[in-house]
Amino acid sequence: MLGISAGVNMKKIRALFFLLFAFAFTIATNCHAENVFFAVTNSLYRGDKELTYPIFSKGNAIAAKKINKFVESIIPTFIKDERKAYQEDIYVKSKYKITYNYNDYLSIVFTMEYGIKGWPQTVMRGYAFNSNTGDMIHAKDLNVTAWSIRNKLHIMAQQKNISLNESNKIRNVPDNFYYDNDFNLHFIFDKGTIATEADGIIDLNMDAY
Repeated sequence: MLGISAGVNMKKIRALFFLLFAFAFTIATNCHAENVFFAVTNSLYRGDKELTYPIFSKGNAIAAKKINKFVESIIPTFIKDERKAYQEDIYVKSKYKITYNYNDYLSIVFTMEYGIKGWPQTVMRGYAFNSNTGDMIHAKDLNVTAWSIRNKLHIMAQQKNISLNESNKIRNVPDNFYYDNDFNLHFIFDKGTIATEADGIIDLNMDAY
C-alpha cells in the first residue's frame, strides 16, 4: 500500500510541476508580447502589393518618425541602384520581417527579389535602430571583430558543410546585420560573396557558434 501511495504522490507532484512550468512559460510569453514597443502598419510603395514596408507608430513617437523616414527610402533607393546597375528596367519585389521590437532596439530584415523575368536574384538586408532615439545602429557600434566573425563562419561552415571562398576573407565588420527575437546578432552575406553560389545567402547567428 505504501508503494502505491508513494507512486500516486509522485504522479501528483509531476503533474503540479508541469502545471507550474506551463503557467510560468505563459506569463513569460505574454510579458514578452506586451513589451512590443512600436505599433507596425503594413504599407505599399506606390500602391504595389509586391513592394511592402513597415510604418511605425506609438512607442517613442519622435524615434518612430525618424525610423520611418529611413525605412521609406529603402525600396526606392534599392530600385534606383539596381536599375542603374542593370541599365534597363527590371522588376523588384520586397517583403520584410520585424525581428526585434522592444523598448531598447528595433530590427528589421528586408528580402528583395529582383532582376529580369526568368533570372531572379534575391538579397536580404538587415537594419537595427535604437528604439528611444531612432538612430541606426552601425557596424562600428557593435562589440565584435572581423576575426570573431571569420572564426564563427568557419565553425558554421564545418557544421553545415558550406564551401567558404577563402579568397574573399572578411576584413571589416559588415553593415548587413540584424537582431533576432532573442537578441542574437546575425550577419547576412549575399549569395556568392563568401561561399559558393549553391550555398545561397548565408545567415550567421553569432550567438549559435
